[in-house]
Amino acid sequence: MHKKFTIITIAAGIVFWAIYAFLPALPISGIEIGTVYSLGIVSLLLILFILTYSLRKRIARGIPGRLDEWLWAHIYLGILALFIVALHAEFRFGWDYNTIAVIFLVLVVATGAIGRYFYSSVPSKMMSEQENILSRLDEVMNSIDGILAGKSKPFQKIIGTELNTPSLISAKSGYWDGIRSSSEIIPDDEKDEFEEAVNLLEKKVKLESQSVSQMKYRPLFQGWLAVHLLVTVGLIVFIPIHILDDSFGKFQPTASDFGSPQECRQCHQRQYDEWIGSMHAYAQVSPVFVAFNEAVKNTGLGTFCVKCHTPIGIAIGEGALTPNEDRADISLMGVQCDSCHIIEKNHGLVSGDIPLAPGRTKYGPFGSGKEGDPKAVRNSEHRSVQADFLQSSQFCGSCHDVVDSKDLRIEEAFTEWQESVYAEKDITCQDCHMRALPGVADQEKVMGPAAIMFGKKLPERPLSNHSMIGPDNHLIDDFPYPDNIEENKRIQMDYLEKKNYLLQNCATLEIIAPDTVRKGSEFPVEVKVTNTGAGHGIPTGFTAERQVWIEIVVKDADDNVLFVSGDLDSNKDLRNNHSHAVETGEVPLDEYLINFQSKFVKGIYDDGTYEEVLLPFKAFDIIKNNLMPFEPKSGIYPVSLPRNTKGPIKVEARLRYRNLPPYLLDFLGVGELKDRLVINDMATGNASILIR
Repeated sequence: MHKKFTIITIAAGIVFWAIYAFLPALPISGIEIGTVYSLGIVSLLLILFILTYSLRKRIARGIPGRLDEWLWAHIYLGILALFIVALHAEFRFGWDYNTIAVIFLVLVVATGAIGRYFYSSVPSKMMSEQENILSRLDEVMNSIDGILAGKSKPFQKIIGTELNTPSLISAKSGYWDGIRSSSEIIPDDEKDEFEEAVNLLEKKVKLESQSVSQMKYRPLFQGWLAVHLLVTVGLIVFIPIHILDDSFGKFQPTASDFGSPQECRQCHQRQYDEWIGSMHAYAQVSPVFVAFNEAVKNTGLGTFCVKCHTPIGIAIGEGALTPNEDRADISLMGVQCDSCHIIEKNHGLVSGDIPLAPGRTKYGPFGSGKEGDPKAVRNSEHRSVQADFLQSSQFCGSCHDVVDSKDLRIEEAFTEWQESVYAEKDITCQDCHMRALPGVADQEKVMGPAAIMFGKKLPERPLSNHSMIGPDNHLIDDFPYPDNIEENKRIQMDYLEKKNYLLQNCATLEIIAPDTVRKGSEFPVEVKVTNTGAGHGIPTGFTAERQVWIEIVVKDADDNVLFVSGDLDSNKDLRNNHSHAVETGEVPLDEYLINFQSKFVKGIYDDGTYEEVLLPFKAFDIIKNNLMPFEPKSGIYPVSLPRNTKGPIKVEARLRYRNLPPYLLDFLGVGELKDRLVINDMATGNASILIR
């Protein structure tokens, strides 16, 4: 019987392993991996059949097949089901409902195997020992009866009484010595046989005690049966929970449902190294964002902001105001691998409100096996499915167009792109922000394997850069590795260099001024800037936070400043209405400042005035000043020359960029970060004017 079921189990295991390892994924609509899903169905059917043994044993006794055959099928199919479940899980387990179901199955199989061992070996051992005890007990009784024959009355009274009295399972100390002391009334010629009879009585009690002790196994059997039934009930409970959770997503996911970047880096080290220094990875630990989120916590926004900065954190049930120290490690990693690569379809412009459905299928730009694209190499970590949506600007627009509950468009990078010639030419966000040289749309991609897997040669593919260079930068030293400040410095400097390269590919600057001027005259200088390289506005994103301005300095031959605009006050703010130094009269208002920064306002009044606010959620309108693609804008600056001016006149102009203004950091209570702000020169120009 054992041999037959062993062969069947091993053969079935090999067949299912071959199906798992070699057959392509079955094309089942709406199912991630058809083969793995089918293995789950097979294991479920096996488990249901295994559970019928109890019915066969107690109720349906007329069903064909001997009970012992049903028992062995119950045991061996349980082992087979456990193996198929491991294939179904692809040997990956985390702390979730699914793993709990597997644990209960393991316990059911383990307790079943242990119980079978007890039932097959312990009872026979018990029977053998009991027969031996009873045989020896008979010998003792016969010996005592032989000794009693023909003995004196005192002898027969003492020994006979003990022989016919129920045996003491555990005699008190000195009990047998007390009986031996009564030998004084025994005739001298019977004393030796009396001693022998007492020894036999003592041996009889010990044998009877051993016989009774065999009953100790009964509670053991009862305890085992209770445990076996209890874990079986647990399995019955968690199987439907697993099905509802894994197939229908009826329960909130946990952190272990998502693949962490550390897991991904085992094969995708290149992509991990690029991503770890990115603003996407920095999103949730940014001290400015943390302060901003604190500032808006009582405005009824809920998870409006946090859902973009830690989408997995929100998916696993963390609140908008959960402090970072209380968040799961995976939540602190911001916008990460699974934030993008488990999205299979276009959800539209949803302001980052994308339902995340964790699973084994990862969507990317490769793997279809069609039109010359090499098919993805199957592995135990995930299934790769080509998703054209992931390569589109619409994918980026899911998060980078933000509309609040008042229908105020507080960010519209995607809309700006969509309304530009870049969309007409199908130049996507990824073409500029996920290339080796950021901001250069027509460059060739770097070629290489998308992953590194031991023992497998993977095809060469055009690779995207997961640094996703944008206009922000880090403001803290302990990111991304709190215990490696030097490595952080290297990563952050590399990002700053690429950010600067990106910005310098966005715009051009031209100075338009007369060739010659007279002493004592006043003349205009025009600085014209044009968005020649950005597929959206300059700036874009939260444009009320980002500053792009023209700085112009006019000097004479002795470097005396004749005119300046776009310079900074003592707080490093521009000399506009946000400058505390202007407010106190320390420096004059910069009347000719050209600042392309937008403004959040409560409203625009009939006379053209408005009330500006710093938090977008207090605003009902936005005044946009940014430069749209290929749009030129100019600043006209009046320059007056003293009569003693020495020529030539030098004009220097810069288009400058800063992702955050100091006054906003002061407002948010993180003014200590002002020294970390970086100003980039997007374009520069100079001119020389002769004096005649």
